[in-house]
Amino acid sequence: MYVIIKLRKRKGGEHVNQTEFKVAQIRSGLTIEEIARNLEISPATVYRKSNGESEFTLSELVTLKKILKLSSEDVDRIFFNDELTKTQDKQKE
Repeated sequence: MYVIIKLRKRKGGEHVNQTEFKVAQIRSGLTIEEIARNLEISPATVYRKSNGESEFTLSELVTLKKILKLSSEDVDRIFFNDELTKTQDKQKE
């Protein structure tokens, strides 16, 4: 039972750094509605994904990188924050 719950939790978009996503959004000058239109999803879905309730797809990440004018490092920092930290911690051991 614990493993199933853990897998469900890990399936979500918990790796999104919400603060960094918001900073990128503000810097771009785009509203959530404009981002949603570019991603062809609803603003509510953008909100859920940016708050870690579900994950952005690969194609959505590619679009976000383009419309928010993000570097590859920005994408890693915003969308893969936890995974990178865990990987770096394992490499140090």
